[in-house]
Amino acid sequence: MARVANTEKQIIGNILGRVRTLAGEISKEIRDEGDTSGRLDTTYQGTLDASIKSKGGELIKMLRWLVESELALTPPTAYDDTEIDGIDPEIRTHEDGL
Repeated sequence: MARVANTEKQIIGNILGRVRTLAGEISKEIRDEGDTSGRLDTTYQGTLDASIKSKGGELIKMLRWLVESELALTPPTAYDDTEIDGIDPEIRTHEDGL
């Protein structure tokens, strides 16, 4: 069997599906890393930081490839703190409830 090129729509869908999967895995690992209940093995928790960083890097590389190779765009620079706060102030801060 020969491999056949996907359409741009299929490629974007495939990449976004992988990004969703990675984001879910990262989210779970962040929760597990901060778990203090004692239900998780500390050796396992100790490996999570490296795993989170690795998966985050993979996610960024996939999106960069999609933007550069498939969409023929120059990736924009990262947001700065002020821009993130303008998008949603809850990303970096929260109300103290007082």
